[in-house]
Amino acid sequence: MSQYYPQQPGYYPPPTQPESNEEEYEEYELDENAGGGGDSWPLRCGIFVMGGCVTFIALAACVVLSAGLWWLDPGSSLFAYENSDIGLAFDKPAPMKQEVVNDQGMQLRLVEVNRNAASNTIPAQDGVELIIVTVELTNLNSEDIGYDDEKQFKLLSPSQTPDELNEFPATPGAIDGSLGFGTLAAEEATQGRLVFKVVANTPNLVLEWAVGDKESTPRYIELR
Repeated sequence: MSQYYPQQPGYYPPPTQPESNEEEYEEYELDENAGGGGDSWPLRCGIFVMGGCVTFIALAACVVLSAGLWWLDPGSSLFAYENSDIGLAFDKPAPMKQEVVNDQGMQLRLVEVNRNAASNTIPAQDGVELIIVTVELTNLNSEDIGYDDEKQFKLLSPSQTPDELNEFPATPGAIDGSLGFGTLAAEEATQGRLVFKVVANTPNLVLEWAVGDKESTPRYIELR
């Protein structure tokens, strides 16, 4: 009697799992960080260098522009305080139209110079010339500061004696509108007239402006 054996199903090996691409991904990241990506160190160095060049060019342009403005108008208020080192000597006075700033933070501007002037309050004298100088004082400080026409101003001219100067002090209160004396508040300005009696037709006159302080350096402005 024959026996029946059911047919056994065929053997199939279990499907193989696909290998993980984790290693491939890690290798790609390593390759990218090695220099091929957008954040590589050569690119960062290039950006840094370009930024420095742009900054340098901008600063250079500002310097050139400032120098050009000063050359066009050296008396501009923008440069007034920086130009406070002009007119430090009698033989190198500041130009008459130049604004001058002393080391006390006071700015002086000559508004008008009237030579051979006449006044009802000052009798005419032979051989004597009356000179009226209208000035404007501006306080560039953040604090009040005083001024005095009699103590701070005089006219100077060369003398025949070497190393000596002829001096002509101001005549305070001689005419209306005299500068006089007082106190200027911060960023305040005032105008007034200075009166001088000098030898007639004296050449090369220079206005000396001082504050009476030994630590302060006088400023000199030519009268031309």
